[in-house]
Amino acid sequence: MKLPTTSGNPGTGTSSVSGAPPQTFCGTGFLKFTIVGWRRLVLPTLLLIVLIYGQGWAADQKKVLFISSYLPGFPTFFQEVEGIQDSFSGKNILLDIEFMGTKRFPEKSNWQRLADGLAYNLAGGNPYEAILIADDNALVFALEQQALLFRDNPIVFSGINNVARAIRQDDNPQVTAGEEPTGSERILLVDDEETVVRIEKKILERLGGYQVTAFTSSTKALEVFRAHPQRFDLLFTDMAMPDLTGERLASEILAIRPGLPIVLCTGFSERIDREKAEFMGIRGFVKKPASKSAVATTGRQALDGHP
Repeated sequence: MKLPTTSGNPGTGTSSVSGAPPQTFCGTGFLKFTIVGWRRLVLPTLLLIVLIYGQGWAADQKKVLFISSYLPGFPTFFQEVEGIQDSFSGKNILLDIEFMGTKRFPEKSNWQRLADGLAYNLAGGNPYEAILIADDNALVFALEQQALLFRDNPIVFSGINNVARAIRQDDNPQVTAGEEPTGSERILLVDDEETVVRIEKKILERLGGYQVTAFTSSTKALEVFRAHPQRFDLLFTDMAMPDLTGERLASEILAIRPGLPIVLCTGFSERIDREKAEFMGIRGFVKKPASKSAVATTGRQALDGHP
């Protein structure tokens, strides 16, 4: 995805990821993206909380606004967006993203410019179903504008460092906190890249205490599984590996223990017949590089028996 860039004062751009090329225009004074079909990472279950918050699902397209105080150059930008889109996949939801850029443009006048731009858009009859908040400054902005712009919207926040401010929202019926889905099940993790294994193992172990047995060799992992087929509750495996690919490893393991939940991790250029994989019994897919949200959400859904 090629992003519009800014120089000097904050600019505004819109990119629609639905098969059409990016388009750029001048508007509220902040960098804005409308993203329709992106996938995987960081604000997971809070999305479902938000859209069920008194609204219910409808056939019409829903609109959700995500506010971040950072600009897209920040390292976790793509991970956050992909996490949200992963949770929205297949649900006919349009995600609008507003970047405040407060690190680079801290002046309150820029906050006001964002508020004015949102007010203009909302006056045109384009209401949001929910507001997602990525960090402290974005939460401050949303709370300041709650009565004027977001009075009918649930506001869900994550990534907040100011714990006292977050706790004070217990008395605000419109505002709630989101969190990653967790668990304590036993996971067999397989990836031939040692760095990837180390990162994914750490993510899983910190999500409430999953018990992770990790291998960089798919053949060794299969050998251990054959010896102890009841020791694991989930297989989380890479697709492209020497000796045994993830698809073959999954097939071998399902032959030993049918019904074991399996999540397949695939690279950007790797092709897999998802219909065939799902027929085999694979319950979830994660795009590499795997993010915390993608690992948490997909793993939990697979364990709970959800597609």
